[in-house]
Amino acid sequence: EAREVDPNGRLTRKRKTTPEEWYQKFLDKIDSQTKLIVREHDSSFPKNNFKVPNHFNQFLIFLKRDLLAKYYNKQYLMLLALEAPILAFILAFFTKNFTFVNGFPKYIFGENAVFPAFLFMAVIVALFLGLVISAEEIFKDRKILKREKFLNLSRSSYLFSKIFILFGISALQSLIFVLIGNSMLEIKGMLLSYWFVLFTSSCWANMVGLNISSGFNSVVTIYILVPLILVPQLLFSGVVVDFNKMHNRISNDKTVPIIGDMMTSRWAYEALAVIQFKDNEYEKNVFDDERLAGNANYYRSYAIPGLEDILSDTKKLYENLSDTFRFENNLRVLRSELIRISSDIDIPVGSYIDSLTSGFYRPEINSRIALFLGKAVQIYRNRYVNAVERRDARFRELINRMGEESFLSFRQRYYNKQLSSIVTNEKEIIQYSIHDGEMIPIKDAIFRLPAKNSWRAHFYSPFKNLFGQYVDTFWFDLAVIWSFTVLLLILLYYDIVRKVLTFLETWRINRLNKLKLNRLIKIAEQSMNIRQKNRL
Repeated sequence: EAREVDPNGRLTRKRKTTPEEWYQKFLDKIDSQTKLIVREHDSSFPKNNFKVPNHFNQFLIFLKRDLLAKYYNKQYLMLLALEAPILAFILAFFTKNFTFVNGFPKYIFGENAVFPAFLFMAVIVALFLGLVISAEEIFKDRKILKREKFLNLSRSSYLFSKIFILFGISALQSLIFVLIGNSMLEIKGMLLSYWFVLFTSSCWANMVGLNISSGFNSVVTIYILVPLILVPQLLFSGVVVDFNKMHNRISNDKTVPIIGDMMTSRWAYEALAVIQFKDNEYEKNVFDDERLAGNANYYRSYAIPGLEDILSDTKKLYENLSDTFRFENNLRVLRSELIRISSDIDIPVGSYIDSLTSGFYRPEINSRIALFLGKAVQIYRNRYVNAVERRDARFRELINRMGEESFLSFRQRYYNKQLSSIVTNEKEIIQYSIHDGEMIPIKDAIFRLPAKNSWRAHFYSPFKNLFGQYVDTFWFDLAVIWSFTVLLLILLYYDIVRKVLTFLETWRINRLNKLKLNRLIKIAEQSMNIRQKNRL
């Protein structure tokens, strides 16, 4: 582009070198060399050393980066190291209830009246620790993730690296908590069981924390949500408020309410309470016999006499026709309970069961029903006597082997009276309630089996029904919590929380804009009307 200069030193419009000359120089000096290079070298692409790693290598890189970031954050490490032991010490210290023996305070595990409170608060602590360590994990990486977005890295590798680290931290914190808490309260033989329950609860909380960390845009909002998540876990766990005494729209004597089944604290606490009562070294020797004795005693002493009263009342109502609703409900109760008893004692109930409806009932069948109930009472009486004899024989065997004092000491080390009172509903006066045409037992929850036609059950049920087979409550409850955890993992992978929040925010903004537009239209219309009036 350089221009020639005229005799006066001014630039002219004429170039020093014309484009044709430049082109010739290009052909002579550059184009010939380019053609020579093309002839001598392969035209294929050179090897690319900047290839994106596979998913596993990405997982290792993410894992290493996150571990190093946590390692160099000394405050974070100190918090992780101190949280679990401090909370375990505080909780165990204040729930270590002493008993006075010969005027001196002495700690006896079996007499610790606040031990169930320790179990419940241990679950809440596990949920709290899991939420706190995970609530900010993805949020604090937002700038890094935005910078690396163009690389198309694997989201699953990133998420699994986070989950792997958080689960490892939760496992260690749960172990420390159980070691300190169990040793201070002298809880024997339950270390692995307690650890697995608390670890499972923390893993669920980890996934909740990752979801809210991924979905919300403010640290303040994230930490405000932590108590909002924990409060329902406290309220609907079945401990603070008894499920049977909740609002009548959600309470249910037969099974735990749906809102309770949605709470991780309910499943975790029930797993701890049931395994502590049922599988401790003392109770596991006689639990099966006590369950059979409790079930037989309920039917022979309460359920069948109650059915006999209902049978007599049904006859009176049939003769007077004073209360048709109660009459029909009595027939439903008789029908359902006779079928249940028949299945339990393996004796056919008879064809008169079809007559227990309002259109076919006749008082003449009462004698046949009474005869059936009499046979059932005898069977349950024999069951009760046999179960009690087996239980007492087992106790005598233990006493002969240990000695009476050692046996009592053995019982105090493993069998907690307050927990037993809670899981057996010992303080409940009513033996059963009638609801929806069924006679529902109230007491001895830990000794009652749930119905086989549903996986749902009452609180403190020793077993749960899974596809027609009874499964130990401990493993069933943990499987439910892990199912919740997997569901949260799916929500996290597809970023459902963020998408839902984005949709709601967009809908809110569009609605506000629409309202503003409508307001502006009204203002414009009012202005036009005023102008027209002024012209007139």
